[in-house]
Amino acid sequence: MKIADEVSGRKSYWIVVLLVAVLGTAADLFSKYLIFRCLSNKTVDIIPGALGLTKTLNSGIIWGLFSGENTIFLVLTFLTIPLILLLFREIGRQEDKPWLGKSWLMAVAFGLILSGAIGNLYDRVMLRAVRDFIDFYLIKWPIFNIADIYITAGAILIIILMFKRSQSESEQKNKPKCPESACDCCKQDNNA
Repeated sequence: MKIADEVSGRKSYWIVVLLVAVLGTAADLFSKYLIFRCLSNKTVDIIPGALGLTKTLNSGIIWGLFSGENTIFLVLTFLTIPLILLLFREIGRQEDKPWLGKSWLMAVAFGLILSGAIGNLYDRVMLRAVRDFIDFYLIKWPIFNIADIYITAGAILIIILMFKRSQSESEQKNKPKCPESACDCCKQDNNA
């Protein structure tokens, strides 16, 4: 029964990854469609002097670097998607660190990264460039899209989860190891 529960649990995490990826990709592609179809001006202020919508096609990467090298980024993005799935699978198999693959938040994080990669891959395949439109010009940030937000949020979430786990492991190592009846410190922990 325990093995069946574990397999069922793993499937639940995969369902979360795939559900987040599908919904995130749909939201990203819909936002791009809406902005590029309905926005008549090239730039529209949302918060004057800080945030706007600016339609642009980016055939490179962030800040338009390596513009015109779409084929390289198309191949890299295409290879990244199976690597994301493989990494999630392998992390979930680590018995000594079950928090990595057996965490709803970790599943959401991988789903976000996957949806961002798929959304931008779609653009590269269909348009030979990525549709960007969120212009945070208060700090001269490059124009980006929802897929970029998903990738960034997923990566930050993974880092936070790993940092949190690292702190927890450190606390466990520093905790005294003794039989419950041997000292007062263990008795206090058990009474709390």
